[in-house]
Amino acid sequence: MRILTPTENRRLNELAGFVGITIAVLLALSMLSFSPHDASLNVAAPPPSSGPARNWIGPVGAHMADLLFQLAGYAAFLLPIGILLLSLRWFKSQAVESPTGKTIGSVLLLFSVPAELALLHLPDVRGALPPGGLLGSVLARGLVAALNPVGAHLVALACVLTGLFLTTRFSFTLAGKWLRAPMGAGGGIFSVVLARWNSWREQRESARMRRRVETMKIAGRPPVPRQSITADESDVEKAVSGD
Repeated sequence: MRILTPTENRRLNELAGFVGITIAVLLALSMLSFSPHDASLNVAAPPPSSGPARNWIGPVGAHMADLLFQLAGYAAFLLPIGILLLSLRWFKSQAVESPTGKTIGSVLLLFSVPAELALLHLPDVRGALPPGGLLGSVLARGLVAALNPVGAHLVALACVLTGLFLTTRFSFTLAGKWLRAPMGAGGGIFSVVLARWNSWREQRESARMRRRVETMKIAGRPPVPRQSITADESDVEKAVSGD
């Protein structure tokens, strides 16, 4: 997998990395602004009164986003992310560790993530395309036919975790410790989330009290309402005054 490893020419690596980063950004922007109403593979041409393409990258971005979403659904975002990470390596002339393993892991992710998205029955992409795309729909149907839904989910998730293990620093051992941490002395992730939640509530309450004090300073204290004197109280006051 020499093609993934930067060359010895740092300037060439920097140029290749810059080009890759630009491509990744263009892909991401075209996918984020995808609209099923733009002219694409499914739409021959927009209506005459519709104006220019809604996609931020124009007609080219509309066609590219439509192609990627049709193929892999939401999992298509893995493509610009992968290109960006690899381009950053090239830009810094950093060698890719275990390129063969990362290639195998990337292929696993590109197949297993769309399948799992299709199995989860998530909302369609912009209400027009399947969440796992054509690839995910085909794989999900095959897995369910062979293993039933429970087995299909297990196999798809196992492939996703294997792909993460090969492409990132994800570790099954560390993941197990992370999940068991809430039962330990440290409290784990749930204690961290709870502490942040309490801190956020305290900050919000403090900000509310500060606003209230500032409002009272600006408006001044409200006058104390005068109390009416009852008949008995009036008699007592007369007796005290000697009337």
